Amino acid sequence: MSEKYLIKKKDYDTTKEIVNTEYRKDDVIYPAQIGKWLKSDKMYAYNILLSLEKEKKVKRIYQVKCGYCENEKPHNYDKVNDIPKTLVCSICGKEYTSMDECVLAFRKTAVAE
Repeated sequence: MSEKYLIKKKDYDTTKEIVNTEYRKDDVIYPAQIGKWLKSDKMYAYNILLSLEKEKKVKRIYQVKCGYCENEKPHNYDKVNDIPKTLVCSICGKEYTSMDECVLAFRKTAVAE
């Protein structure tokens, strides 16, 4: 990451509250959605979610799905190294390069306090 974001306590607390109240354990959380709630960009939200990851409230995951038909259910991986180089879509049957279609997301790991 080339830019550093100074996280405002109010935004951090708001994000923590959103994660605790709007998401259940194991739900997928996208930085872009948090960014919309905060009226900020997804990179700022991503940095807040990274802070929540340090508290073990969320866990980083990598989602990959077909970029041709976009109807395939995403494949979720815990580590980048676990992602195969290519995948075949279960819907359209096309082979695609997984890293071209990879999205960083988070999974809620902790229950609300």
